[in-house]
Amino acid sequence: MSECVTRLGEEDIKQASYLLAEAFVDSPIYYAIFQGEKEWRMKAMATFFQINLRVMQDRGDVCRLWKSKETGEAETFFMLVPPGIRLSVPTLMYLILILLLPRFGFFFVYRLLCVVFTCEGDEDKALKA
Repeated sequence: MSECVTRLGEEDIKQASYLLAEAFVDSPIYYAIFQGEKEWRMKAMATFFQINLRVMQDRGDVCRLWKSKETGEAETFFMLVPPGIRLSVPTLMYLILILLLPRFGFFFVYRLLCVVFTCEGDEDKALKA
């Protein structure tokens, strides 16, 4: 039996981010961004997803986390982003310069921006960037 959490607290964000990292750690698109050993990718992706979830949760009611009633552990997570939701330039600059660049470095940010801005919506093109 599960319960649905709609407004994620700090522990919920942590659990959801690790659930997402486990799901996408071997995905080609995320491997192209998070290059390195699997253990490092898991930790880096969990940190990245925590940042992303905090930002997106502030954009509206977009997150759903189902947790086991018995253990309290995350089981399923969805983030439903309505069309047209975009981050403002100041928010993007804050994310890139303050949160991402110091944690992950220039080449990570470069790879991420190649995927997000240059190749958005075309996974094959993104993998070649």
